[in-house]
Amino acid sequence: MPKKPSNKAGTPLRLKTNVLAFIGVLLLLVISSIYLYLPADKGESPGESKFYTPHLLTTYEKSYREAVGQLSAGLSSEDDYIVSLSASSLPYLAIPDLRDEMIRLKERADPENYIRVLPELFALGEPQALEDMKGYLLSTDFGTTVVALEQLERFPPLTVTEELLRNLEIPHDQMAYYVGKVLRKWGKGTKELLEQFAKICEVSYSPDARFYSAITLIALGSAEEETKAWKTIRELAENADYETAERISLFLGENVSDEGYEILLSLLKREESRLPAMKALVRYDKEGKADVVNNYRLTGNDYQEYLVLVNLASAGEPEALEEEFNRAIEFPAGYWSNLIQALREWRNVRALPLYRRIVERDPSRIVRLEISRNLRVFPLNPVAIRILRDLIAMEKDERELATHMKTLGLIGTRREIPLALRVLRTSSEATTRITAGWAILNIQAGLPINTPSELSL
Repeated sequence: MPKKPSNKAGTPLRLKTNVLAFIGVLLLLVISSIYLYLPADKGESPGESKFYTPHLLTTYEKSYREAVGQLSAGLSSEDDYIVSLSASSLPYLAIPDLRDEMIRLKERADPENYIRVLPELFALGEPQALEDMKGYLLSTDFGTTVVALEQLERFPPLTVTEELLRNLEIPHDQMAYYVGKVLRKWGKGTKELLEQFAKICEVSYSPDARFYSAITLIALGSAEEETKAWKTIRELAENADYETAERISLFLGENVSDEGYEILLSLLKREESRLPAMKALVRYDKEGKADVVNNYRLTGNDYQEYLVLVNLASAGEPEALEEEFNRAIEFPAGYWSNLIQALREWRNVRALPLYRRIVERDPSRIVRLEISRNLRVFPLNPVAIRILRDLIAMEKDERELATHMKTLGLIGTRREIPLALRVLRTSSEATTRITAGWAILNIQAGLPINTPSELSL
């Protein structure tokens, strides 16, 4: 009887083959598990990707299917609020499995939710989506036109131009805002559109229209148009009331520049514009800023005082803020609200340890909710995610849980998908389940939405 083949050491080849096969399977499982927890890598930074058409992975099939199933049920609901919430959950998520539900939204009496998903239908190749969008942009109902403009930025750049020009010619203060926002998101505009913005910037009687036209020209106009636009903003800042100062300061805080810093210093000198200017200055790292803001300590309310402290900390002088922490150790629950709101302006990782310390001293519900919202500007940050997980462990009701799920969807990595899936399966409220489903899909897509301002949930 012939002997079985063996290697030199005498181990049967069949056993050796089985061991190698087992090791190979084990390695495959380990690699798959590791891949599950890695941040999405789509060759782009979070927020840069335009649309997500899902490519199912075995690891994700269950969570993807359950999330899509929840949104499908929401889009088909008889409850108008649930339908609206579901439609608002789909920006940049062009999901083939939801195509039919999105198309059926057109049959409802209110077109708003159908308008909200037109960019995603266009990305899925739906031929009627673009023509429908053009029709809604020219609607005789101003509210319908506004909803259409709010979605248009998710269409490819300059897909629509004639309708935008006609919108911009409407004598309404807010048209410069909505049309300008679309063009700035696209990063380009036509010669005719930019000429119309330059005209509004020069001759309009509306401070709002002039301001929104100016910031669009700063972003997209020629060097000459940009220079004139900055002049317009400086003129508006000279006599700005609180609302105008707030708009100017918000823009200057989001777009840090030398020109912006000088304008903020001028706004700081006037009481009616000081608070919004102080908020925007937190983002600026300028020599001498600490000395400037220190002049306004103890001259306003608690919120302004905290903004001064946060400005000092952002300028590399955290001692005053640390003293406030030590002084406040015996203060009652709820005391921290103004400080948390001031810290919201400091989008720096150095703020994160402060949030953890606040929760340790005052774990009240209002503190948990406000800190959760503040964490939304730290996508993929492991420290922010750990703080959020701690907040979720403390939650007491469905509304709070929904707030945390929205935060999770904006900052989470794939490691957080099982947590969102557990919430989707166990929550008793449809709103919470829909938000958890959106969180799963947004994380799987690599965070195409990763800033609070991009989400209407």
